Amino acid sequence: MTVKTEISLDSFFIFNPNLGLKEGEEEKKILYYYPKSTDLKTKVRNIGLSEAIFNFTRTFNPDQPCEVLNTLKIRQIYYNPEPNIYLVLVLKVPFCRTVDGDVEYQSDHIQTEIYLSVLKQMYRECILFTSPFSCLSHNQLVMQLDTFYEKYLPTLRIQNCDIMDLFQGIHFLPLDKSTFLHIHSCINLMQAVFPFIKYSMFLCHEQLVWSGLDMEDTQLVFRYLVANILYPLLDSETIQSKEGSALPRISSSTNNYGRFLTGATNLDSNLELETPPIVHLHHHTGLDEKYYFVIYNALSITVCLFIPVETTILSLDTYKRLDVFLSPKLTSLASEVSSYTSNSNISSLDNSSNGPKFIYFNQLNLAMKSSIHNNYRKSNNNISIDPNVMRILMDIKSANKYEEFYIVIQHKNANLIEINGKSITEVIGKYSNSREFYIVIQHKNANLIEINDEVKKICDSQLENIFFCQ
Repeated sequence: MTVKTEISLDSFFIFNPNLGLKEGEEEKKILYYYPKSTDLKTKVRNIGLSEAIFNFTRTFNPDQPCEVLNTLKIRQIYYNPEPNIYLVLVLKVPFCRTVDGDVEYQSDHIQTEIYLSVLKQMYRECILFTSPFSCLSHNQLVMQLDTFYEKYLPTLRIQNCDIMDLFQGIHFLPLDKSTFLHIHSCINLMQAVFPFIKYSMFLCHEQLVWSGLDMEDTQLVFRYLVANILYPLLDSETIQSKEGSALPRISSSTNNYGRFLTGATNLDSNLELETPPIVHLHHHTGLDEKYYFVIYNALSITVCLFIPVETTILSLDTYKRLDVFLSPKLTSLASEVSSYTSNSNISSLDNSSNGPKFIYFNQLNLAMKSSIHNNYRKSNNNISIDPNVMRILMDIKSANKYEEFYIVIQHKNANLIEINGKSITEVIGKYSNSREFYIVIQHKNANLIEINDEVKKICDSQLENIFFCQ
C-alpha cells in the first residue's frame, strides 16, 4: 500500500538580525517562534541559518532579497516587510512511500508563489491588530506577536492553500440598482445620525456589498472577518440548529433580529462592556490610525463600523441606540436582498461533478469568484476538481511556465492571452485588461470545437462583455 503525506507546517518564526549581536546572546534575535516546544538550540540554529542565507544571497543581488530556499525535505519562504524584520515560513515537502519502502519527495506540490502570498497575508493580518512592528517596543512586539499568532496559526490550513490564496480577492454580491441604493441610503443615514462612525462595510451572505475603506484595507478586513468571525459563527449555529439548542437572535430593544458580534454582545447585561477589537488602518492617509472594530449582524447581513479610538467612548447607551437604528433597517434589507437573489435571473453553471468549473479574478477591484470551490472555507472537501488540476491552474498563472506546458496564443493588438493545457481535463486560461479567467472542462473526449463552445457559453453567462477581443 502506498503512503502519501500532505504539505504541512514545520515551523514559523520572526527575528531581528540587529539584536543579540554578542556571542551567547543570539536568542535575543527571536521575536516569535512556532512551535513553542522547540528547544532553544534549534531555534537559534534555524534563525542563524536564515540570516546567513539572506547575507549570502544579498552579495549577488542587493536589491532583491532571497524569497525561497528549496531542499529535499523542506521549503523555506522568506519575507522582509520592514527594516530588520524577517518572517520565515518552513514547510515540510510531501512525500510518497511505496510498498517497497522507496520514498519520493513531491516538491512540485509546493507552489512557492502561493505560500509567499500566504506569508505576506500572515504579516498584514498581524499589523491589522498590532500596528507596524517598528512602532512597538521590543517587549510590546514580542507580547503582541505571541498573542496574535497563537490564535492565528491553528486556523491556517496549509495543506488546502491554492490559487485563491495567491489572489487574496474579495467576493462581491451583485445586486440590482434599487436594492443597492436602499443599502447605500441606509449607510449614509447611519453615518449622519452617528457622526462618530468614520467608515463602514456592508456584507450580505458573507459577500461584500459596499465598503467605505481603501481597497487594500477592505481586502484585509474582509478576509479576516469572513474567515475568523462569520464562518465560525455559521458553523456554530449550524451545530446548534442540528442539536435543537439554537436560540432566536432577537434584539431586546426592538422586535427585529439583530445583535453585536463585538463590543456589547449582550445589551441586557449589567456587566462591564467588553472593549471591541482595535484595528490599525493605514492606507487612507498612510498613517497608523486606530479604530474600534464594531460588528453588527442581522439575519444574513453584517455591518462593520470603524470608530476612532481617540475621539469616541462607547457606552452601553451608544450600543443601544445603534441597535434600535440598525435592527429594523437591516432586517428589512435582508428580506429585500433575499427576495432579489431568489427571483433574479443570474445565470448559473452546471453544478454537477463533471460540469465545467471556473475561477475569475479582477486585479482592478480585487473581485473574485469560483465555481471550483464549494465554499471559501479551507477544508479537505473544499474543491470539486482534482488537486493536480488546481496545480495546473497555478502553472498557467506563472508566466514562466507557458512555453513549458501549454500552447500560447497571443492575439495581435490586444492584451489577451489564452492557454490550453492538455491533460485528463481541458484547462483554459484567459487574461484581458487585468482580469483573469480560468476554466476547467471535464469532458475527457471533447474536441476543440466542443471545448470552444463550452468556453464561449461560460464567458457569455458569467462575464458578458469583459473580454472584448474576438
